[in-house]
Amino acid sequence: MERNAGKRRPQSNSPAKRKSLISSATATLSAGIKWTHGIFGNLRNAIPPLRDIVIVIAITTITFAFGFVVGRGTVQSVLPSDFVTIQEIDIQGTGSHLADVTEDPGLKDIDTSQIAKEEAVTEIEDAPIIQVADANTGVVGPVPTKTPEVKSESPPPQRIASIKKEEMIMPVQGKVVSEFGWRKHPVYQDWRYHTGIDIGVAEGSPVSAVLSGKVVESDSNRELGRYIVIEHPNGIKTKYGHLDSNAVKGGDSVKQGQTIGNAGSSGVTSGSYIHFEVISGGKSGNPEEFL
Repeated sequence: MERNAGKRRPQSNSPAKRKSLISSATATLSAGIKWTHGIFGNLRNAIPPLRDIVIVIAITTITFAFGFVVGRGTVQSVLPSDFVTIQEIDIQGTGSHLADVTEDPGLKDIDTSQIAKEEAVTEIEDAPIIQVADANTGVVGPVPTKTPEVKSESPPPQRIASIKKEEMIMPVQGKVVSEFGWRKHPVYQDWRYHTGIDIGVAEGSPVSAVLSGKVVESDSNRELGRYIVIEHPNGIKTKYGHLDSNAVKGGDSVKQGQTIGNAGSSGVTSGSYIHFEVISGGKSGNPEEFL
């Protein structure tokens, strides 16, 4: 402790030394300012005035524009005169592509007339379309073929008349004297199921076919007397009983309204009338529902 207390720290910040440091800093700053001033002076001498720059830019622009106009009028097309462009038709409608076909200088000239005559057939919606390259433009485009004339397949008037559905007519013109269904028999006087209707008519009156068809029966029995059964195209049959005479036989084809016999009172009857019956699906139905 006593040894350290006897030493004294040297004084480094004396006035003379501070003055020397200030002088050195001032000299260094002055030298830097001179150097910077010299650099800017050199630049000012090296860079031309703004007016000169504008003049140079204007002259350059005018020269370039004049050269462009003159050169555009004298330049020739790089492509050969027989340049052909082929357009690929996209049948899906998604777009088309252009393919440029140019000649290779090392190859022989291509006969473009042969290219213009080439045809490609493409089917679009079942209609053939011919793709032909135009000789002038070289663009390939679809050329629709002539649509075939569709002729009407309407049947002739006679066929229409035969196809027209027939409506059932009455076999005779008269009054219904006995209805379809359960009834009291006019002769036996008991209750029986009547499978048709009885139409009163004068004896000998003509009986007509209610529809066109084919005669499948022409016979007689005890109850109905003389009767006729005709089968029709619509799957039903008609029966005519108590006839005085039959004008057709089995296997004959008859037309609607054609006379097939004469009315009478054959079989078990109480007078002159026609038994008319309609059979559909193997069962007898009420004829009045079909008329």
